[in-house]
Amino acid sequence: LNINSDDNELEAGNSALKATEARNFDLMFEHYFSSVGIVSFGSFYKNLDNFIFNYSENDYLDPISGNTYESYSQPRNGDEATVFGLETSL
Repeated sequence: LNINSDDNELEAGNSALKATEARNFDLMFEHYFSSVGIVSFGSFYKNLDNFIFNYSENDYLDPISGNTYESYSQPRNGDEATVFGLETSL
């Protein structure tokens, strides 16, 4: 625990955090011109398991100490996330 008494903030660690796992697929096309220049197009898809986010709560009542903190934060795992997109360069 990290307690900032000046700002009445509590930050907690999380020893139960799991590593983020990802499955990725990337596809890229590039064409280089003989004189100068390039055209490229790409796409990507990522499926993330156990992604890590920072949970926060205001006016948090700590069950251990009984103190109320103006803000509380702790890293936690999310379930699953999907990211996809396109990219281009001319």
